[in-house]
Parts: sequence; C-alpha cells; structure tokens
Amino acid sequence: MSVLGKPLFLFVRVYRYRCHNCNEVFSQTFESISPNKHQTNRYREYLYEMCIGSTIQEVSRKEKIPYTTVERIFYSVAKEKEKEHVETLESVLENDALILSLDEIAVRKGHRYETVLMDTQTGSVLGMEHQRSYHSTQILLAKKILSNK
Repeated sequence: MSVLGKPLFLFVRVYRYRCHNCNEVFSQTFESISPNKHQTNRYREYLYEMCIGSTIQEVSRKEKIPYTTVERIFYSVAKEKEKEHVETLESVLENDALILSLDEIAVRKGHRYETVLMDTQTGSVLGMEHQRSYHSTQILLAKKILSNK
C-alpha cells in the first residue's frame, strides 16, 4: 500500500524449522499474513474493495500488479466473504430471526424485471426469480420454505 503517495513494501523473513523428532519442516506463521500468501490480509482486502468500485484490469494497472494476481486475490477474498456470509445467514436461520423482504429489480431498465427475496436484517439476497409475477413470488417463497425443512 502507498504511504504519502509512495509505494510501501514489507519484506518479511519467514524462518523455517525442522523437528528433530519427526524430521518435519514447518514455517513461522504471522497473524497478518495467511499461510501460503504473499500479501498481508489487509492489502488483499484493500485490493478486493478497489475491484468492487472498478475493474480488475484498472486495479492491476493502478497498483502495478499482474492482472492474474489481482484476479486470484479478488476471487479468493470473495470466496472467504461468501463463506462468512453463509455462516451468518445460517445462524440467523437457526434462531428463527429471519425477516423477509420481497422486491423487484430492473435487470434491463423498462424491459426485464426479476423478483428478489431478501433478509432485511443482514441485507442478504436469499433468492431471485425471473419476472415479477405472482407465480415467480410463489416459486421464491416455496424454495425458501423447502430449504428450511
């Protein structure tokens, strides 16, 4: 990350150790750097947030990092966030504290709409169904009821 407009690099020496009993080799771990990663968790989160507001290619160019690296970081952080989101949603469902919201969104302005089922407390989308009809609403609610059983 940059500090006062200048790039900042953090070089971390990772020590490797060998167990004399089992001859197994292991490395020192750091709380701020996930295992087998070359960036701090904070920097990975920063790149992910930048990609949300623009494209991966633009972030790659701006940060002077290869496109494939930014893409890999973006999708891995997204997967981690998805896992956290699912765990939060499951805990809400277990407590029967779910408050549903039904809405419609324009996929293509003035032409195509979809019905959206959301949890109002977490703001998470529980499902989407093509069209904005009574039938699509029934399908969405049926999916929600069947998934809770």
